[in-house]
Amino acid sequence: MNKIAQHASLTLLLALLLAGLAGTAHGQVVNGGFETGALTPWTTGVQNQAAVVQSSNFNPGPVAAPGGTRFLAISNGPGQRSTAVRDIDGNSTTDYDLTTVQQTVTFNSTVSPARLVFAWNFPTSEQDQPGLYDDVFDVLTTISGNTSRVFSGSSCKNDGSSFSPYPNVPCFSSTVLNWTITGAAPISNTSLRYGVGQWQNACVEIPGTVIGSNTVTLQFRMGDQGDATYDSALLIDEVSVRDTCNAAATTLEQVTTSTGGLVEAKNGGLIFTPIDNGPAFSTDNTGTAFAFASSGNYTGDNPNVLQQVYVRDGTNYTRVTGLTIAAGGSVQGVSLSGPTAGALHGRYVAIAATLNAAASRQIYRWDRQTSTLTQVTNTSACENRNPSISSDGNRIAWETTCSAYTGQGSTKKVVYSNFSGVTWSAPVNFMSAGTPATTCTGSEPRLSRGDTGNFIALVSNCLLSGSSTPVTSEIWRYSISGTSWRRITTATNASTSNFSPTIDAATTASTNAGRYIYFISDGNYFNVTGGTSPEIYRYDASGTGTGTLKQVTISQAGNGYVGVRQAADGGGQYFAYEYINGSSGQFEVGTGSYNGTSLTLKLGASMNLSLGVDVGFDSSNVPSVIFLSNSDLMSPSQNADGNTEVYRARTP
Repeated sequence: MNKIAQHASLTLLLALLLAGLAGTAHGQVVNGGFETGALTPWTTGVQNQAAVVQSSNFNPGPVAAPGGTRFLAISNGPGQRSTAVRDIDGNSTTDYDLTTVQQTVTFNSTVSPARLVFAWNFPTSEQDQPGLYDDVFDVLTTISGNTSRVFSGSSCKNDGSSFSPYPNVPCFSSTVLNWTITGAAPISNTSLRYGVGQWQNACVEIPGTVIGSNTVTLQFRMGDQGDATYDSALLIDEVSVRDTCNAAATTLEQVTTSTGGLVEAKNGGLIFTPIDNGPAFSTDNTGTAFAFASSGNYTGDNPNVLQQVYVRDGTNYTRVTGLTIAAGGSVQGVSLSGPTAGALHGRYVAIAATLNAAASRQIYRWDRQTSTLTQVTNTSACENRNPSISSDGNRIAWETTCSAYTGQGSTKKVVYSNFSGVTWSAPVNFMSAGTPATTCTGSEPRLSRGDTGNFIALVSNCLLSGSSTPVTSEIWRYSISGTSWRRITTATNASTSNFSPTIDAATTASTNAGRYIYFISDGNYFNVTGGTSPEIYRYDASGTGTGTLKQVTISQAGNGYVGVRQAADGGGQYFAYEYINGSSGQFEVGTGSYNGTSLTLKLGASMNLSLGVDVGFDSSNVPSVIFLSNSDLMSPSQNADGNTEVYRARTP
């Protein structure tokens, strides 16, 4: 949750763009996931260059479908298909090889306007071609004879140019890869010289839809602008018409439901304090239990709306006993340990809290099994915050500005402490060897799980190893047993922002512990053209060398990732993400699967504002994204008062 404070200005700016959504559509697009293997009832027009495809139709591939195994591919190739002249985007440049795919849908809506939701991808061979060769696509809706363009895009360009008025799609690679679509008549031999990049999600309003019955024609079309030589392909999947951008209600649930607040007479007037959940929360490995800060009265012993720490396990709530937070006190951060302990999903909770207005923030650990609270720190006039706890609950790492622990005044550093079974050890200042020790900082610690927390991922602008002095805060990994550092990033621009590190959380002790680190950066480490958006990266520390860093996501300009959490799958593949979609003006949360080569993203929910994510991976091997939001996401309404609530979305 620390990144929320660090990037509050970005979040607030983008949040001003957002609009609320509610409801669930009645009706559906037939074969919107193309899992039948055929186009029916979709119809094609003009050049009819479309086919239902799957990963095996791409050489070399793979290309995973966002849902199921199949998706639609519309091509303007191979090569030239027609000399007929058109002008799709209105820029007076000739567009050849037009193909359209459409379906007419009748549905009932409970809101106006309804939304068109779909996943899309636009791989192109035109990246290195002159600007006027700018292949294009768009999406049209027609109601009562009125046609509207609701979405559009044009080819990525290595030089960042855009000849078409349609916005450029994200570039995937700056290297010619020479992919081909095979075994998919009539688009076989379509050339995709730069491969296939990341799927994107779109949720757009359908102009003219009303509350009640609607009939709309949906049309996807694409053409080859300026030439008829280099191919592009529009990939489409999971097409639906909805009242909301969110997934079906069967996969999304509002976990907490808080209402009301406290009315007090102060200074001659009435002051209303609403119930608030968060911003501190943390889930166990499975996503079944989560610890969170709240001013709610979930256990009947918090009538004065004072912030407390609760754990919800299944449907049962427990308040952390012994932690008496009075007026002026608050909870800054919590961390729930990972594995199941008996009937408990996560036995231990690490907490950063101030008990009253005059107190300093301290670190505590609560044992859910014995209802025992132990105090880890005891300091004054300084802060301890952002705790991370190991799976067995016997190690906690946190940020501190306490000179008693660092010997460096109020300079923020990361320390850790071990529990011996009786007491907590003196905090270990493992960053003391960094230079310049008295001014450089450390933050956002995350302990590895499944191995008693032997590795710590963190952010620091200290020179902790090597000879290259950081120009900005970098991502680092520290091995406690090996007392050794590994530098994950090496930024060349002082304005680069690296944040939100999350280290692998193995379900049991394994050789993978500490191997994978996900994080977010706008550093553009792989020189992706136009790459200024915050993206998700993954570092693999395997082997004896320096490890392997890969860029996981590729976003359009004006979009970006603001949160990532790695799942307890033990293989570094699954994660939860928090994303700002500049096209729709919405925050999106979901889960991703990345195997080192291909990426699949599953959207869990879209909303006005999200306030952090975590991830669980249940016994059925289905990941869930757990998140905080003050949006009203369910139908019928469950959060009309706008309180911050905990939501969970399964993403099978």
